[in-house]
Amino acid sequence: MTGQTGASISCDELRPQRTLLDPNFEGYKLAFLHQNPRARVDHVANLSGTPLSLGELDRQWRPSDAKAHTSFSYAMAAARMAANNLLEVEIGAGERRLVYLDADWRVNLCCPNGQLDCAIPLVEPIVTAQARQHALFPSMIAARPVSGDPASSSRLLCSDGMGSLFIIDLSIRAVTATFHQPDPFVLLDAIVALSNDALCLTVILYTVSEDTLPRDSASTASVQQRARPTTRFHGTQLMFDLPTTTPMDVDGASPSIPVLHPTRSTNLWTSRAHPHFASLTPNGTVIAGSNAPLARVAAAPTTTDDEATPEWRPSSDPGAPTPATAPAPSSASTVFQCAHFAYMWTQTDTDVTVHITLAARVTPRQIQCRFTPSRISLVVKDLQLSPTETAQTVAILDGAPWARIVPDDCVWTLEQQTYLVLHLEKAEARTRWTHVLDVDDGRLETVDPSELAGMREALAKYTSQMEDAAAALRDRAVPAGTQGGTTSFMQDHEDIDLEMDEPTLCVARIKADGSEAASVATGLHQYLCPAWPRGACLKHDVDGTVYSLDELEHVYSAPAFGYVQASKREKRLAVATRWFVVLAEAKHHVYVYMVPASTKEHRATQYMVEIGDGEVAGLTPVRGDNGEAHGFAVATTKGLYIVHLPL
Repeated sequence: MTGQTGASISCDELRPQRTLLDPNFEGYKLAFLHQNPRARVDHVANLSGTPLSLGELDRQWRPSDAKAHTSFSYAMAAARMAANNLLEVEIGAGERRLVYLDADWRVNLCCPNGQLDCAIPLVEPIVTAQARQHALFPSMIAARPVSGDPASSSRLLCSDGMGSLFIIDLSIRAVTATFHQPDPFVLLDAIVALSNDALCLTVILYTVSEDTLPRDSASTASVQQRARPTTRFHGTQLMFDLPTTTPMDVDGASPSIPVLHPTRSTNLWTSRAHPHFASLTPNGTVIAGSNAPLARVAAAPTTTDDEATPEWRPSSDPGAPTPATAPAPSSASTVFQCAHFAYMWTQTDTDVTVHITLAARVTPRQIQCRFTPSRISLVVKDLQLSPTETAQTVAILDGAPWARIVPDDCVWTLEQQTYLVLHLEKAEARTRWTHVLDVDDGRLETVDPSELAGMREALAKYTSQMEDAAAALRDRAVPAGTQGGTTSFMQDHEDIDLEMDEPTLCVARIKADGSEAASVATGLHQYLCPAWPRGACLKHDVDGTVYSLDELEHVYSAPAFGYVQASKREKRLAVATRWFVVLAEAKHHVYVYMVPASTKEHRATQYMVEIGDGEVAGLTPVRGDNGEAHGFAVATTKGLYIVHLPL
C-alpha cells in the first residue's frame, strides 16, 4: 500500500470546555444497587444461544492441539480486547432489540426484557489452517440511516472475522446481502443513504497485516527480533449498492441471497495501532483515532518528471505520520514558544511554581513581569542569545493562566542570573491545573519524589479497603458503621499504577475519497472508551472528557473517570453516556460511575454490580421510553444481565 500526500484540509484541535470541568470534584461514594428500590438487575440465564466470547472463539478457531497455533502481537491483542458482542438497535416504530452473536453463529435479537425475539442463522466460517493464521474476530455495527432512506428500516452489519460480511434487514429479520473478500476485517462505521433512486451503503472497516522477518534474515538480528511480527492496521472505505428486492424462497428452496461487489474502494490510512474509532461525518470526512499516527494512503497522482517536486516526500515506512500544518497560536495565549528557554512546573493546593532556565545571563533590570487575574506577561529586554546575535527584547511568556490568579500574591525571583522562578497564587484553592497556561503545550507537571512516595503509601492503604468493599457486596451485607447501605468511597485512594506510560491519542480528518488529510491537535488526551451514542471518552488530566465524533466538540465530562478507571486491572469493556459511565471487568464485576448533572455537584455515586463468573462478551447502554440511556446490558457466557439504574 503506497501513496502520496496531497493538500491538507484544515486542522483543528481537541480543546476541553472549561465550563464542563469540575476541578473541585471530591470523589465517589459507593452504594449498593440492590438496596435501591428504583434500581433493578434482571438476569436472563436461559438464553437460546450462548454469546460468543473471545475465549469461545479461540476454542473454535485455535484449539490447543492445532499445529498452526498463532500467538498475538501486543497491537493485535489490544485490538481483540475492544471486541464488543452486544448492541441495542432500533427495528422501527420506536422498537428496540438487544443483538448478539452466539457460539452457533446465529444473530440473536432479544426483547428489552431479554426474551428471544428471533435468531438469524449465518453461514459458519470454514476454519482452515491458512485462515486460522489471519483470522480476526467477529464484529457488528448498526448502519445509520441518512435522510432519504424511504424504508427507514434499520440494517445490521455482521462480520465473521474471516472476510465475510452479512447485511441484515431488521424489519424482516433476514440476511438480504453478503460480501466476501480474502482479507478478514473489522467493522467500524456504516451509513445508508438514498443516491440516484438507489440505496447506497458506505462502510468503514480495517484489515490487519502482520509481517515477520524470515528465519534466514541477517545474522545480526537476534532470534527474538526475527520472530517479532510487525502489525499494521489499514483503514478502508467500501461503497455498495443495496438490492431493492428481498430474497424470496424458490420452490421451497432456501432464498438466493445476492453477493455484493463494491462500487468503490478507498484506502484511507495505515497505522501501527488499531483504530479506536472511525466515523463518517455529515460533511463528507472520516474522523479516525488511534494510539499511533495515522498515515494517509491514497492513489498517487499522475505527474511528470518536469513537474515541481513537493516539499515533503512520503516515507517508505507506511506507519510514518503524515505531516500537518500546526494550528496558528491563539491570540489570547502564547506558551513558551522560544526554543531558548526550558521550564518545569509544580503545584500545590494553593499555588503554582514555574522554573525557567534562560540561555543567557540577565540582570533584574532586564526583566519585566506583570501579573493580572487573567494574564501573565514576562519579557526580557536586551537579551543576547548568542555572541553572534544582537541584543533583543524577548517575550518569554504572554498569555492567560489555566485558572485565575491573585496578582498581589504573585512574585518572581532571579537566581544566578540564569534561573527565573515564577510563584503564582491560585485564586481558587484546591483547583487542579493541568497546564500553566490555558492552551496545551504538552508540558506535564513535575511531581516531587517525596509527594510521590506519599501517594504510593495512600494507594497501598486503600487496596484493603477496596477488597473489603467487594467482599461485602458479594455477601450482600451492609458494611459496619454505615447508614442506608452506603459507605465513603474516595476514589482518590485507588490502587493505580503510576509508572504506566499511556499512549497519547492520534486523530486525523480524512476526506472520504482519500484525497486530503490533516492531523488533529490532541494535546495529551488519551483514549478511554466509546461514548454513546456517537462519541469518544478521552482522558484529560484526571477526568473523562466526551467529544462528539461529528464536530470533535467537548459535550460533557465524567469527573475523575480518567483516574478511577486506571485502578481496574481486569477491565474488559467500558462505555460512557451523559448520565453514567459503565466499566465491565472480564468477570465478576461491573462498575457504574454516575455523572453529575452540573459542575456544582462535587460528589457522585458509584455502584458495583456482580455478574457472576461468566466471561464478558459485550456491553451496551439501553434506552428508556424517552430515548435516553437509562441503564445498560452485559452479555456473558452465563447469560444476559440487564441493569436499570435509578436515574
